[in-house]
Amino acid sequence: KLSPGQIAMFEKYPDTYRMPVYETRRPYAMPDRIVELTKKNALEAETVGATGLKGLNLQGYPFPIPQNGLEAIWNHIGRWRGDSLERTIGQVTPQANGNYSMVMFNDQLAVTNQLTDYVPGEDDNVMFYFKQQVTAPARLAGNVLLVHETIDQVKEPRRAWIYNAGQ
Repeated sequence: KLSPGQIAMFEKYPDTYRMPVYETRRPYAMPDRIVELTKKNALEAETVGATGLKGLNLQGYPFPIPQNGLEAIWNHIGRWRGDSLERTIGQVTPQANGNYSMVMFNDQLAVTNQLTDYVPGEDDNVMFYFKQQVTAPARLAGNVLLVHETIDQVKEPRRAWIYNAGQ
């Protein structure tokens, strides 16, 4: 089903608005070590109140057989993303007249316990570290977002900083 916004775009720009639809392919495989850690989480991970987890290994899904909505949400938050990632992405927000500006980002994410200098127990409430640097356009280039994503955000809120190169 199309959203009202998509329908409006087709009506406003019948000759130029397109929506490519591709056949769905969803292959997914985890390394054997992640499968084993997910099995371990099935036996050891548990929720603590509405906001915390204990017995969690960050390299596997927390609740492979979720028993409630909270566990399903934790599976989304704590899902395996790989040991680290780096990507370059572009983001645009089209205006009603069709104009847009492309903003380019370089993102880096590192899972806490996969860092070479990780010390168990030192920063146990941090799930991953994230850095995003704006590379274009020139008026925004150099801005940086740094995030330490915490597991229990009631116990310790997300730590985030922004560096604005233009100030």
